[in-house]
Amino acid sequence: MFEKFSKYKGIAEIIFGLLLIIAFGLLLINYREQIQSLKEFGYLGVFIIALVSAATIFIPAPGLVLAASMGLTLNPVLIGLFGGVGAAIGEMVGFVVGKGVVDIRQKELFKNYKHLIEKYGFFAILVLSAIPNPLFDIASIAAGAVKMQAKRFFIATLIGNVIKYMTISFMFSVFGAAIVAYL
Repeated sequence: MFEKFSKYKGIAEIIFGLLLIIAFGLLLINYREQIQSLKEFGYLGVFIIALVSAATIFIPAPGLVLAASMGLTLNPVLIGLFGGVGAAIGEMVGFVVGKGVVDIRQKELFKNYKHLIEKYGFFAILVLSAIPNPLFDIASIAAGAVKMQAKRFFIATLIGNVIKYMTISFMFSVFGAAIVAYL
């Protein structure tokens, strides 16, 4: 009975993912100041900021910068853990969109990411998520498009984001005061 609906699964995943992107984008745009004030909530604020920032595909969000600046007052290791978990959950939005995409013949960058993920899988996602990479949204869509297992994608993204948030917040905790004084 459900076989006839299975052909619409990809379209449903794309629509669901796009609705999530729009919702998080509107949330970010309409509540930018309130999101920035989440810094007052400490590690929970880091988690929420990272989640919302990662879920807004192709809309620049200040998540990593806000979380890193919290390295002046909070433990960088815990910022890494809370920020990494939030970002990994948020990145699942792009992954869901990508799962609905079977064959995209778009930009060369998408093809390159798709090739990297097909060849290196888990480690490609881990490395791409561990570096400050504004184009990771494309990689998450590519991971979904090549039908990477959601569990493997999430774990690789989690580890990569924990490394990224921890490193950036640690660097900011060490050099942040000097940077602020210089500005």
